[in-house]
Amino acid sequence: MPRFHSVNGVLAQFTPEEETLFDEEAAAWEAGADARAMAQLREERNNKLHETDWWGASDRTMSVEQAQYRADLRNFPAVVDIADWPNVTWPTVPE
Repeated sequence: MPRFHSVNGVLAQFTPEEETLFDEEAAAWEAGADARAMAQLREERNNKLHETDWWGASDRTMSVEQAQYRADLRNFPAVVDIADWPNVTWPTVPE
């Protein structure tokens, strides 16, 4: 099926060179899907760690459960199957 793009407000069919370039760019984008998903996973993990940073304040003692939760978060990207993203099961926040 031919592809079109707008040139000065007029639809123009892709040239063979444009078709090739478009296909290469689409393939490169698809090839980077896992890397983008992992970056999103790490960002969410970092946010969860940031939300619990106060547990380690100098005027309080972190419980064993809290320390284990933070350790589980730090190790999380290594144990998750990126194919499950975004439906991954995060470690449970201790009470």
